[in-house]
Amino acid sequence: MFGFNTILLKENNLRIKFDDTSLSGFPDNDWTLVANETSSGGANYFAIEDATAVVMPFKLMAGAPANALYIGSNGSVGFNTATPVLALHTKKGDTPGLRLEQDTTSGWTAQSWDIAGNESNFFVRDVTNGSLLPFRIQPGSPSSSISIKADGNVGIGTWSPTEKLDVNGSMKLTAILTTPATPSEGSMYMDGNDHLLKYYNGTQWNTVSTDTDEQDLVAATLTGTTLQIDIENGASVSVDLYPLLADLEARVAALEATIGIKENSKSTAAISQNSPNPFVNSTTIPYFIPSDVQTASLTVYDVNGALIKEYPINNRGTGNLVIGKSELAAGSYFYALILDGAKSESKIMIRID
Repeated sequence: MFGFNTILLKENNLRIKFDDTSLSGFPDNDWTLVANETSSGGANYFAIEDATAVVMPFKLMAGAPANALYIGSNGSVGFNTATPVLALHTKKGDTPGLRLEQDTTSGWTAQSWDIAGNESNFFVRDVTNGSLLPFRIQPGSPSSSISIKADGNVGIGTWSPTEKLDVNGSMKLTAILTTPATPSEGSMYMDGNDHLLKYYNGTQWNTVSTDTDEQDLVAATLTGTTLQIDIENGASVSVDLYPLLADLEARVAALEATIGIKENSKSTAAISQNSPNPFVNSTTIPYFIPSDVQTASLTVYDVNGALIKEYPINNRGTGNLVIGKSELAAGSYFYALILDGAKSESKIMIRID
């Protein structure tokens, strides 16, 4: 009957009570070892009851698995493991974790969080709000992927951040097509419409760029040898190009003498100054070619006299030749009409970025 049991208690309601009769001033709390509930259909468990306070701080339910709670000789506590490695060690076949649950007993809104991990990631889960995963770490992530230092600096890919955010590597901002509705000073975003990084200065959105005061060039006009560049907000800058143009004209004259192109004798032919000049995107050159001209073309030379472009002109009379920015690099050029081998006067054209 007893087997290896030194003490055997047999009854339909088993309890062992410790009734402390110590005098006042001494510890006298009463305790009870409880086996199962007394009512029909009640729960099966072993518990330690604080008989004085009538609470059960420890309860072990029947059917609990082996090593559900294990305290090793080193003081480490294991959950579902008899070999706890650290002070607290939990083991499970699928996503071991810990739940942090706040109820409403202290007057605060209920909120539950899970901290768990598996073969896919270590994560923090917001159970209350749809089991969102605001924080995740994938296995194999390198050391110091995210570092938060004592001074509040945050490092990405570095253990030694020197600024509030120190990124060791490249960065990417996902482009959005809609400007943020309620920005504050310092807000930034990547504009998906023009693919530019923009920041908010407290009043308006500006483009992040290098060596610029965020003012655009609105016009450029060449009058004689004076180039006037108009800047937005009413400002302008004028540059006298005479020293440069005089030298270039002299060099072109010398080149013409060397090349030996005869001057155009057809008095009715004409070529006008291109407009706009200087130009950024495109410029138009008006011309007139008499009907008796057999061959006509417009030639463009660089400042060294090298032929850059030749545009054959098949129509006669008044016309326009449009030159786009993709056809010429930024710089100064000379252009002229070549009619039946005779060259008209040269004019200067400037292409700017």
